[in-house]
Amino acid sequence: MQKNEFSQETQSLEKNFFLYALFTFRNSLILFASFLFFLLLVYLCRLILPGASSIDVWLFMSLSGFLLARPFVLHPERAKSAQYWGSFFRRRLQRILPVYYLYLIIVLIFHFRFDVAFRHFFFLQGDGHLWVVPQEMLFYLLVPLIMLLNLFFFRSRPWLIVLHLIILMLLANRFLTSEVFALYGMRDQPIRPFLGIFLGGCIASYCYYGLYRSYEPRLSSAWRKRTENFFALCGIALLLFFLLCSTKRLWGGQRVLAQEYFAWFGVAAAGLLFSILASKERGGINKLLSWLPLRAISVVSFSLYIFHPLVLNCLRQEMKYYTEGELTGFALFASTLLVSYGLACWTYTYIEQPFVHQVRSK
Repeated sequence: MQKNEFSQETQSLEKNFFLYALFTFRNSLILFASFLFFLLLVYLCRLILPGASSIDVWLFMSLSGFLLARPFVLHPERAKSAQYWGSFFRRRLQRILPVYYLYLIIVLIFHFRFDVAFRHFFFLQGDGHLWVVPQEMLFYLLVPLIMLLNLFFFRSRPWLIVLHLIILMLLANRFLTSEVFALYGMRDQPIRPFLGIFLGGCIASYCYYGLYRSYEPRLSSAWRKRTENFFALCGIALLLFFLLCSTKRLWGGQRVLAQEYFAWFGVAAAGLLFSILASKERGGINKLLSWLPLRAISVVSFSLYIFHPLVLNCLRQEMKYYTEGELTGFALFASTLLVSYGLACWTYTYIEQPFVHQVRSK
């Protein structure tokens, strides 16, 4: 009864995303929503310092695996429920498609690029920043198979599932290259599936919710504090590693180390996600992500991500047209962020939420 009351209260507050961000201060999933927005900030910071990091790609893919696996770690029986899977796909499509299709209509249909629009509508192509959408759709298609294997072959035993996922991750990172199977996007270039990185996030979810949380109560309060401090330090170290070492452009080189050591950066991304949760409130990263402006903006982060390139190009062109000057550096970053946020608030309120609440009402 209490859970139902809490769920109803949460859903009513979701109608106002500012209240929702305030209400869910200690909700780990909203903490990760803030983390998604932090990754978007890192991406936008390339306007100031191009190529500074590839943190956003690896952590976003790993985070997808972490969050999609979580319901099945906590409730394994959901994997055999056709009703749940129907709701699973419906929720995700109605969350993504309205804003995604609106963007495609504006940038492709209105410019009569119907052939490119057709491929984007069916996730056969993902130009520019949209390359992540076909990747996510591939993950959605594979999640039922992975979770059914975990349920029927490994009887929802966390240790066996973790070993199973590690084997799948190693095989995907080693053999699933663009020569074997490629997704079309990023300046018409074939992209390898990030399935291994996604599976790393699934492993982190099973390790945390399936293993760590079951052993944590057995620890004394002193040892619990030590482990939380340990993972807090690990989280900071891994975040600095991503920020400083994923490319060599900060150090005058051109190599993208995250591409060269694709699998290892995926493991590091999964370790960072695990460390953020295991450190509880002791980690500096948690405190950063719990900052009110980040939590408020994180609720509209999907719309902000989808529309920010359009805003960026419009600002550049308008600046050049009216002043014959250029908008660069921090001024471009700040103006893009502010205008994109305003647009994202509108699309979230009048496009995203009507579809999302329509799903919940069924």
